[in-house]
Amino acid sequence: MLSEAQTLIVVYKDELVLNQLKKLVETNDDTPDGKIVGTQDGSVTIVAWDEKMWLEQKKSGTIESKVLFIGNIKGTDKLEPVIDVKYDKWGIKYGWAGKQAYINVNEWAIKKEEYKEFLEDFKTKTLPEKKQEALPLKVAIKGGITVLFGLLGLGASFVTDFFMDKSKLRQQMFLYGILQLYENDLETFMKS
Repeated sequence: MLSEAQTLIVVYKDELVLNQLKKLVETNDDTPDGKIVGTQDGSVTIVAWDEKMWLEQKKSGTIESKVLFIGNIKGTDKLEPVIDVKYDKWGIKYGWAGKQAYINVNEWAIKKEEYKEFLEDFKTKTLPEKKQEALPLKVAIKGGITVLFGLLGLGASFVTDFFMDKSKLRQQMFLYGILQLYENDLETFMKS
């Protein structure tokens, strides 16, 4: 365990997406044998800023912490072209340049036929066994994304077909993208 947690400033517009990231980071999910799941437990502290707070803080001086922008935050149009893309699938893209990471979605990039595949992929996401052990058996048996979003307090409704409702589709894509970032690349970004 690190002696002092690193700060990750998360600049967001959608509080539900922010809360999913916080829940993932704050969950003690590393395995007993020392395997890190997502980020090392206790190594990251999230500080949440909305767009207005970000713009005020940016004007006031240098920001030393790592920053993750979720969505179209003012100024990210200049960051997006220079990021090293780490994930680009289903209309979800994220990556980073230096101390700034960026995740965004394009709900218009996914076609109806692809969306069905996206939902199937989304449903296959499961929690590590360590998290499932504490759940009631009948809940754990359902497995997959229902367990994940039930545990996160998001409800299984995010695995339903939101293709026609672009705002809900966008949120669903962000939730999936945040999960991908956490599972595969957040630890690398924080250590870079």
